[in-house]
Amino acid sequence: MGKKQLFYWWAFLLFPMLTGCYGDVWDINYETGFKVQSISLDKSSLDLREGDTCTLNVLIDPSFATVKELTWHSSDTVVVKVDSSGKITALKLGEAVVTAVADMDLSAECAVVVRGQISGEIESSPAGGGNGTGEIEW
Repeated sequence: MGKKQLFYWWAFLLFPMLTGCYGDVWDINYETGFKVQSISLDKSSLDLREGDTCTLNVLIDPSFATVKELTWHSSDTVVVKVDSSGKITALKLGEAVVTAVADMDLSAECAVVVRGQISGEIESSPAGGGNGTGEIEW
């Protein structure tokens, strides 16, 4: 048996073993690609005011996985609205949970508390003896 034949023989035997091992480790489906092993969000909780917005980022493991579908849900769409890119809009006073779902069986959640706008009047007595009033909002 020549060197060239020996090389082809070993390549013929090793290739299926190597691809089989990598397939087991990374859960490769050769028709759909690399399966997502886990997902998480960059924030697990948020405290927002009515009208505020914030975008959540999804962290996917492994990073080279083929994500076919990522959907977003709000547990209370009256309190919090979320769009297809993970942008949250605080609508009304209350609490809700925003969930990102990948591959129909993996999910990550973020608890969102929406507080109302704070406004009111303050009075102060400057050192000069005058009377000052004003409005504060945040």
